[in-house]
Parts: sequence; C-alpha cells; structure tokens
Amino acid sequence: ILLFVLFRLAGGGNISNDLVEVPNVAGLTRQGAEARLITAGFTVKFTAEASQDVEVDLVIRTNPAGGTEAEPDSEVEVFYSTGAEEFEVPPLIGQTQEAAERIIEQNGFVLGEVVEEPSAEFAEGTVIRQDPNSGVLAGRGAAISITVSTGAETHILPVLEGETERDAVTALQRLGLLSTVNDEFSNTVDEGLVIRTEPEAGAEVRSGDTILLVVSQGPRPVEVPNLLGSTQGQAEGILADLGLEMNVSASTQPVVDASQDGRVVAQFPDDGVEVFPGDVVTVTLGKFTPPPTTTTTTATPPST
Repeated sequence: ILLFVLFRLAGGGNISNDLVEVPNVAGLTRQGAEARLITAGFTVKFTAEASQDVEVDLVIRTNPAGGTEAEPDSEVEVFYSTGAEEFEVPPLIGQTQEAAERIIEQNGFVLGEVVEEPSAEFAEGTVIRQDPNSGVLAGRGAAISITVSTGAETHILPVLEGETERDAVTALQRLGLLSTVNDEFSNTVDEGLVIRTEPEAGAEVRSGDTILLVVSQGPRPVEVPNLLGSTQGQAEGILADLGLEMNVSASTQPVVDASQDGRVVAQFPDDGVEVFPGDVVTVTLGKFTPPPTTTTTTATPPST
C-alpha cells in the first residue's frame, strides 16, 4: 500500500477517482445548471443570494468555481440570484435638500432628478415630494428623485369682480391661493357673482395666502308696507323709497266714507310680505258716491 501511494504521488498510473473539471454554469437557470453539473458527475446544492446585476433565478457563481477541478460525485454549491436586495426608502419630505441627499446616500441609494417648485407650505430649500415614496421597497443603488421648494410664489391678484364664485375659486387655486367666501346682498350685482375681493384686485399676494371673495346674494328682500289710507301719491312715494313699483288697479272700490275717496283701500301683496326691489305692489283706490238726494212733497189743504 505504501508503495502504491508513493507511486501516485510521483504521478505514475491512473486511478478511478481522477479530478473532473467543474462546468461553468454562471448565467444559466437553476434547472439548466443542475442538469449540466449532474451530467458532469457532481451533486448540487443551491444557495439563494441577492444580486444587483443578475436576473432572478439565474446562477451567479459556483463553489468550486467553474473551470476548476473537483473530485467526482463531490458537491458543487450553486449560488442563484433572488434579484436586488430591497430596502425601505427613507422619508425625505420636510428635510433640507442637503440632508435628503445625505440620507439617500447613507441608505445605499443614489440621488435621482432634483426638481424645484414653488410651495407656500414648505420653506425654500425643503423637500416637498419624493419618488419613490417613503416605505416603498427598492434595491440598493436605486435612484430617488426629490422635489425641492423654492418658497412661496408672488402674484398680482387678478380682477375677479363679476365672475361666478366657482370660476373665481378656480382662478385662485391655479395661483396657489386659498379662498373664503362671504355672502352679501346687492342691488347691482347678480346673485352668485363676485362683488369684490379682499385684498382688492392688483394687490401683491403670495401662494398660500387666503383671499376673501364677497359674493352677491342678489337684492335684499323688503317687507311690503301698509298703504291703506294713503293717497295715491303718498303710496307711490313710500314704495319708491323701498325700490318697489306701484300699479293702480283700473277698478275702484266703493266706500261709504267720503274721507276714503281716492285713497288706498286694498293692496296686493298684503303688508308684511317679503318682496324684492323692482317688484310691483297693486293698490285699489276707494271711490265715494254721495247717496241720492230725496225730495219731500207737502200736501196743500183744500180751500174753503
């Protein structure tokens, strides 16, 4: 036996367990790698490993490495890719751009696109959006883009008088402005249209500012006054002061009191009813007709 061993060490003769070259299976699927290694006379052990460069389920490398020699029936460990190792994207919103870039690098990611955008909510130089969002899983080396605030943007407040409330609010939103609405009666501006703004049109404002829109409710309603007993002229003057018009009924109403002749004895609508400026109140005037005069005849006694 000793002589046989010395003979083998000296390189003489062949034995049945000569070393076999390990096939290079990098880049193959697990199934393909296993088939080739078994055909070459090896047993196979699979080990999963994350990889940024090798697609999922493809072989990254083997141990022993492909091209080296190993004993027949020995085990070859095959490392296959599970894809890039993923980590949670850190939260960056509210951080300064400098701090965000540092956090991105510390977490194994790279800075992607940097976009600037006005913002009333965030101070200049502060991150207002990020892509991907925080908490999303991404592989090492993935790019994270950020949007950085340039601060509030200055605008000249446009003329909104006469616009509908909806159109005015939309115009303000386009400028990054907020709005609040107060209703007010108006005899000159139609209901639903803007009467004025506070501040006024032409004022310098910054995105995020709140603009007051004063919107018309239309004319303020008025109560019909009591016109009974008024002359036609008096009634017309009272109604005119309230912005109301008067219509005199073509028919009159008989009265038994001479003092009611030519005065209002009926009206429509009744007093206390709410109407709007420009509405018409119809009045009926009284007409006194004196009772007919009766003549008494005295009988003359016969002469004697």
